[in-house]
Amino acid sequence: MADLLALTEAVEAQGEVIDSAVTLIKGLAEEIKNLEPTQEAIDALYQKVTEETTALSDAVVANTPAA
Repeated sequence: MADLLALTEAVEAQGEVIDSAVTLIKGLAEEIKNLEPTQEAIDALYQKVTEETTALSDAVVANTPAA
């Protein structure tokens, strides 16, 4: 049975991941809004989204307790 401290730490870790995801999404939305429609800009944004998606996915996996 999980104790209160472990549960509190898990909730805090989840909150940090959620906050990071929100920051990421807001930043990407702003970049898309300001994007000049050139192939180079589109390719760079695609690369950034791919890298940040991988980082976010890795963070979620690393901070999700096993069932």
